[in-house]
Amino acid sequence: MHIKQLNFQHHKDAPLFFKDLSFDLEQGKIHALHGKNGTGKTVLLNILGRKMTPQSILRGEIRNGENIVLVNQRFDQMIADQFSFTENLQFACMGRFPTPFKGLQQPQAYAAFLDKFHIDTSLAARQLSGGQRQILALLMVLQRPMDVLLLDEPTATLDEQNALMVFEFLKTLTQQNLTLLVVCHHQELINHYATGQHLHLEIDAQGIRRLRTGAWTHLT
Repeated sequence: MHIKQLNFQHHKDAPLFFKDLSFDLEQGKIHALHGKNGTGKTVLLNILGRKMTPQSILRGEIRNGENIVLVNQRFDQMIADQFSFTENLQFACMGRFPTPFKGLQQPQAYAAFLDKFHIDTSLAARQLSGGQRQILALLMVLQRPMDVLLLDEPTATLDEQNALMVFEFLKTLTQQNLTLLVVCHHQELINHYATGQHLHLEIDAQGIRRLRTGAWTHLT
């Protein structure tokens, strides 16, 4: 995915929010997006995920980003608590198959992962841990075709053990050649799992958001 000279305003009378953002997201890598609160991390994800309002003004070039999916912080909203892990996956297929309960195939690429973390797919979703619920939500999203997955703080509400589980799962996604851009404030996790770009948003003296790249420890 290639982004060049991205400039953004919330509406025509608003000041420039982003100026000249340029970066590449290499395929099959976990890329990190970080910055202080208010620097526009969620705004950038919404732009890349094509979740802008009609009043927004965007200039620049976004290439090789046709199939982009954004999962926001409220991932739990897509899960039906009373149904099982497998049943929730079946519901996620309803847009793809006339008979979704026959259309779902257990994702074999992730079967070993589910076994490794003892995820019982017959359990009701309300009985799953926070990390297991996040993995369920991601598998639901993965029932549709995509090239790039954008994640807005996928471990924000999780303890260390569940956060580690989620990042282990994200690593398995890159083995399927999926590209990920992840917002996460957990420096140790990002330094360990991010195999691609580190993108750091900051606000300049004019109030414009700009981007730097490099390892987290070099940016903070």
